[in-house]
Amino acid sequence: MPALRLLVIAASLSALLPAAGAAYEESLYIDSGRPVTATPEVRLTLAGPEDAEFALVARDPQLRGAVRLPARGEADWRLDTGRADGTQRLFARYFMAAGQPLPEFDTSDGIVLDRTPPAADDLRLAIADRPLVCRRGGPAVAGTSAKRVRSRVAGTISDRAGGIEVRFAARRSRPGPWRPRGRARIASAPRAALWTQLRDGLGNTGPWRRLTAPRRAAPVVVRATDRPFTWSRHCAVRAPRAEIRRINARWRASGRRPPADRARVRPPGSALVWTQYAGQGLYPNWVHATTALNGQLGRSGRRGSYRAGVAEILAGSRGDRSRGGRVFRVNENHFRTPDDHRAPPWRDAMGSALILAHLPTAMSTADGREQAIALEYAEQYLAAFTVDHSEGGLRWSGPRPGSWYLEYTYRTRSRVLNGFMQSLVSLDRFHDQARRLSRRDARWAPLASRARRLTLDGARALHNWLAAYDLGPGRTRYDLRSGPASEEYRVFHVALLRKLAGVSYLPRAWRARHRHYAARWDRRPG
Repeated sequence: MPALRLLVIAASLSALLPAAGAAYEESLYIDSGRPVTATPEVRLTLAGPEDAEFALVARDPQLRGAVRLPARGEADWRLDTGRADGTQRLFARYFMAAGQPLPEFDTSDGIVLDRTPPAADDLRLAIADRPLVCRRGGPAVAGTSAKRVRSRVAGTISDRAGGIEVRFAARRSRPGPWRPRGRARIASAPRAALWTQLRDGLGNTGPWRRLTAPRRAAPVVVRATDRPFTWSRHCAVRAPRAEIRRINARWRASGRRPPADRARVRPPGSALVWTQYAGQGLYPNWVHATTALNGQLGRSGRRGSYRAGVAEILAGSRGDRSRGGRVFRVNENHFRTPDDHRAPPWRDAMGSALILAHLPTAMSTADGREQAIALEYAEQYLAAFTVDHSEGGLRWSGPRPGSWYLEYTYRTRSRVLNGFMQSLVSLDRFHDQARRLSRRDARWAPLASRARRLTLDGARALHNWLAAYDLGPGRTRYDLRSGPASEEYRVFHVALLRKLAGVSYLPRAWRARHRHYAARWDRRPG
């Protein structure tokens, strides 16, 4: 559902001003020069010349039907209420005591009479935090498992006065407070209908309007026995490859042209951004998809689609088990890699760490049952960073201390630098978020500690291998088997090193080394 959109139409007075060349002076003001009013009773201010005794004021530029008023001072005036709302102009001519006119001081002023409440089109009630449910045929988003749901109103509101406010009520006799536009989310007991009222900055208040949620999106409480979680192991999800074929078939059936190679689109039937690969089709690239989800954070009304995207990612994940019996979770890539044409499926630490960092954010307002599933999946994602790549995990350990988390688990000799550092940054981000959640739910605390240990172990490897990527001032390697990295990746390396230099629990010597190489590479080659 789109967020509440408020289209404010500004009143334009330019088309209603006198013709060019008119000799009007500013000596008549309606309501002290205010551009708009909601009441027809206004106050005129006249500031005629010293030798003027009185003024004739009229709605007509030829002064037909004029009213005589003092040349200086204030007077009450009633705008014409027999015509539609809009701009009304008054014209004045000053006269001397003997009745001689002073046309060089002719003047005019205009004001918009607006008595119309804000207009609202296509207002509808929706759920702000759409839930994660299991349904016949796989995961879906509908209903909610929360005892108290967050609702919002979507639609278009227009008003030339601006300053729109909205209020809600379960019963009109007990309305809620007025809220500024853009703050239309509400918390209420689950219900499928709600009353809403609008007013503008002039105080024009519209009638109460009853909003009813569509049946398919009605905020209903789902019983725990209905297994209302996409992430539940009991949810019968489609196999990732079957889902990829379905999305591509739907795209072709729509008659749309194939996107350009590496283009990112949001195909029908998915809450995620997919990536087009020439000769292959649309595929979820977990790095691209999770990065696009970051753009929805903090945007009004996008939390529901954000949670739906995270649910879709987790529904497409795969549980695995190491030879020692350790259970871990990964999201496999099912497209052939464009650079070295590695056949799918293949795994990467960068995408897994980015996914992991979304879990606490997506579940920060979830109820206890969703929290339990999020905790289970977070623990399994973290475990993947402790399992060796030869057993399907993401970790590589070499002759130097520390663990390297592989962006491409099949390319152990290359060891891509930016993917590894992004994994460390995302693990640290998860650590910070899980630590904050642990203040309300102590079950997140061990996961925060585990993420911290993984970040430390990876940072130890980075400290020991960083010099191998240095090609001199302003130059760095993309991986251990490449020449100088492109400008794009050099900028990534510098930015990621600076982020890691700010991780307070890393040893001071490591952070100093990160800053050193960030400064060394952040310059033009000599």
